[in-house]
Amino acid sequence: MPKLAPSGKLLLMTTQKKRLGDILIDCNLITEEQLKEALGFQRDRGMKLGEALTELGLVTEDDIIWALGNQLNISFIHLNPDIVDTEVSRMITPEFARDHKLIPLYKAGNQLSVCMVDPLDSRPVEFLEGKFGVIVSVSICTAFDFEQTYSAVYGPLDVQEKVADGEIDNTEKQNFERGIPKGMEGPEKVINYILGQAIINKVNRIHFEPSEKGVLIRFRSNDVLSRKIEIPIKVHHEVISRLKKLSQISERDLSREGIIVGHFRVTVSNRQVNIQSIFYPTVNGEMVILKLSDFGSIVEQLGRAGKSAIEELITAVKTTHGVLYITGPRESGRTTTHYCIISSYDAETKKMVTIEEPVVAALPKTTQIQIGSSGIDNARSGLNLALMLDPDVIYLDHLSGKDLTQEVAFAALGGKTVLTSFLAYDASSSLVKLLETDVDPVLLASSLCGVANQRLVRVLCPKCRQPAEIPTEMLDLINEEDKSRQIFKPRGCEGCNNTGYAGKTLIIEFLPANATLRQMIINRQTYQDFRSFSRKQGIKSLEEKTLDMMLNGETSADEFMRLF
Repeated sequence: MPKLAPSGKLLLMTTQKKRLGDILIDCNLITEEQLKEALGFQRDRGMKLGEALTELGLVTEDDIIWALGNQLNISFIHLNPDIVDTEVSRMITPEFARDHKLIPLYKAGNQLSVCMVDPLDSRPVEFLEGKFGVIVSVSICTAFDFEQTYSAVYGPLDVQEKVADGEIDNTEKQNFERGIPKGMEGPEKVINYILGQAIINKVNRIHFEPSEKGVLIRFRSNDVLSRKIEIPIKVHHEVISRLKKLSQISERDLSREGIIVGHFRVTVSNRQVNIQSIFYPTVNGEMVILKLSDFGSIVEQLGRAGKSAIEELITAVKTTHGVLYITGPRESGRTTTHYCIISSYDAETKKMVTIEEPVVAALPKTTQIQIGSSGIDNARSGLNLALMLDPDVIYLDHLSGKDLTQEVAFAALGGKTVLTSFLAYDASSSLVKLLETDVDPVLLASSLCGVANQRLVRVLCPKCRQPAEIPTEMLDLINEEDKSRQIFKPRGCEGCNNTGYAGKTLIIEFLPANATLRQMIINRQTYQDFRSFSRKQGIKSLEEKTLDMMLNGETSADEFMRLF
């Protein structure tokens, strides 16, 4: 059969000569008797032939898509919002897209690419070519993918249909916001819908919170938790079962009481999103938290300053070797920074081993050891195993105690690059905490690459930020000449999901090892001594960096006070 011409004209000619029923018979998917049965069912129910065939169980949607693609030489794609050009999608109205189940993807010159559920319907193609003077090329997608993408691009499909019919009132709108879209009641469809919405909206946490009446699902984005939808308890049990299967929870863990942790990955537009799943019991049922980590996207969102800070650490650790301690409070992005550093190594020439509790995300070409599995009961036995695997780079997710700190330092002296982490307020207090372990200070000093303390600072949405006054309690922190500068506060708009913030950036206080710092460690000097040394080196504190961001209109006074 000839191939589809770029203009789409061959498609139109073919569809005029051949109907869906004939195509399915030619592909040996149905018989003539079954077609007659379906046509009768179609007439009685007033539906499309494809819907009648699937409702009768004669074919599946995948069968129809395969047959159409095979006969018409058109491509099947997994339609999702990431491949839709927002500007191009505005070429048609939401009603036109809904009625014809068609979404424009992109435009190159006079070529317009569209995706349709029913490519046999030539009317919308002819309309677009006539109205815009373009050559339309067509691809095919599933109805489910269309509904999900339509909701993200134009708004919820069911709501659009009811608005068009004038049937929806305020009460119904609230129900649509609270519930899952019609037709997505099964556990797999619920999971796909929730994950799809979360990834589209750059959400980093999903909470499934059971109560007596139902299960509330909330999204956390930019540290703001917002209510999204509710699902019935019965569906929640099925969703949990499916999530545990996806997370590869072992039988031993399933039978264990308390917190269960697993992880899995989903791929969106050739981008891998790592998801850590945490299950734990409450009085109303099992609660679930999904932590989404798209490290490529995170680095993109960190901005120039964040990328520059990570590059400085990468350069230091590859030049000086030894132990790089990355510290900070919880939720300060320490794991992300470590993963970025590990990913910077050439996996073909370097062996990387991680020891984690639990593994947060799967890293390509990296050996990852999870504490609590395969006979590895603690971090020290994990480190001993890692050293036996002949690594070049070792990552230990949390450092604690004298023995473990000493083992890490000896590993670095043996030629290994070691990345590790612990909780600390700033770089100077990190050094004090290391000395408080009572490890020989000579060992600590000689194995040191550097100490980095970090925070993730929320960046104000530039579209909706509004002027604000500097709080009285912060005036003492600001130089006299800066007190008259205009600062801003968050408001919230559609572009930032009403959070008032447009993402986060990374700030780091990095104290690299040198001869003077090593001698100060050996001398067991104080916090004030380390802090004074750091300032003399021209290293700004994290408070100073965040104040600068506030005075430059990048973040708010509330964000400064939240972090410090």
